[in-house]
Parts: sequence; C-alpha cells; structure tokens
Amino acid sequence: MEYPIYVKKMREFRAKANYTQQELSNLLSVQRQTYCNYENGIRMPPMEIMIRLTEIYSVSMDCLIRDRDARLLNKEQQFLLDGFSSLEANDRREILQAIHLKRKSAQKPMNIRKSLRPDTVSDSKKPS
Repeated sequence: MEYPIYVKKMREFRAKANYTQQELSNLLSVQRQTYCNYENGIRMPPMEIMIRLTEIYSVSMDCLIRDRDARLLNKEQQFLLDGFSSLEANDRREILQAIHLKRKSAQKPMNIRKSLRPDTVSDSKKPS
C-alpha cells in the first residue's frame, strides 16, 4: 500500500527528533492511538494537528505534505531562531550586521604585521 507523503514525513520527522509516539501525542494533546492512526495513514490529521507538527519540527507545511527535503533544527538553532524572532526590527538588523561582519572576518586570513613578530622587535622595544 502506498502511503501519502505526509504519513512518511510524520514518521521520518518523529524518528529524527527522537520522539516516541506517546511523547508526540502528548505534545499534540491527542490520544496515542489517534496519533498512531495518523502516522499509519488510517486517519487524516486535522489541519490544526498538521500546523502543530510544523511548529514542533520547525518545518514548513510544504515540507510536511510534499516530497521536499527539510532540515530539522537542533535545540540550539531553534533557541537562536526563537530569540531572533522575538527581537524588534532594529535589534534584528544589528544581529544580522554582526553575523555578516563575523563571517567576513572569518573568511580573511589573519595578517600578522611584521613589526609585531618577536623576531623583528628592535632592541629598544624588547622586554628587559
């Protein structure tokens, strides 16, 4: 029997997130058997359950119901995303600028000025 894509995705995302069916049914506020029916393709989950799944897994609805790849976020990434999303627009701009600068500096090789290398320090500048 060929299952709908969302059934495969529900199983895949649950496994990647290391949830049991019981844990996920608790998060969704449904009985475990109800969740099992969704995951086994016996019942179609209502839209509010599908939306909640996208929130739990931090994926789009498109990723859940279509055959598209999704990248699940780890807890640290989710924490950063949630924190960033809660900031005011100006604060988000500042964070984005800082990230841009950090990436830019990480791409450049470190230039150590010749005058700061120990073998080139003059006698008058050498520590006594």
